[in-house]
Amino acid sequence: MTNLTEAPQPVRVFPVLTTQRLLLREFSPEDVPGVYEILSREDVNTYLETDTLKFIEEAETRVRGRTNLFYDKMGFRWAITLRETPGKLIGSCGFFSVRRGTQTMEMGYELHPVFWGKGIMSEALRAMIDFAFGPQDLLPVHRMEAIVMPDNIASIRVLEKLGFALEGVRREFGFWKGRYQDVYLFALLNSKK
Repeated sequence: MTNLTEAPQPVRVFPVLTTQRLLLREFSPEDVPGVYEILSREDVNTYLETDTLKFIEEAETRVRGRTNLFYDKMGFRWAITLRETPGKLIGSCGFFSVRRGTQTMEMGYELHPVFWGKGIMSEALRAMIDFAFGPQDLLPVHRMEAIVMPDNIASIRVLEKLGFALEGVRREFGFWKGRYQDVYLFALLNSKK
């Protein structure tokens, strides 16, 4: 009788990204209070598809989902921290597979309002995009998309600063905040390939 064994699978290690001011790292259970602090704020949730968090258990679920995204090989979600305080969550950014096999990803992000207007999100997203379009083979990316509500001027400016092009309006794209929402579709193509 032949003993057939599977070849060992390589261990997937979540990529840590650094910039001049930031450390982008994997989420941990210790980030639950920070996620709750950010996503329980009405001002942060104004332009997000999700509802404002009401309970800490919702933040626990969100952290688990963000971690599983990587281990399920569907995407990445980084915890954004300042380099000098890597344990203090200030926001997040990431991307996930939109349509398998197309190398098209959709990205999302949020930041605590204390850090708005300081270039933090542009810096974090630049690191994320450089990783996504770089030589990594964990989840190859050809096209990065972002959907933005038309009156989210700050987010639109960030995307334009990063080189995203407005491709059009997705009319009544989804239902959240009690009504159907139009969104702008922005996209950036990987020019490094």
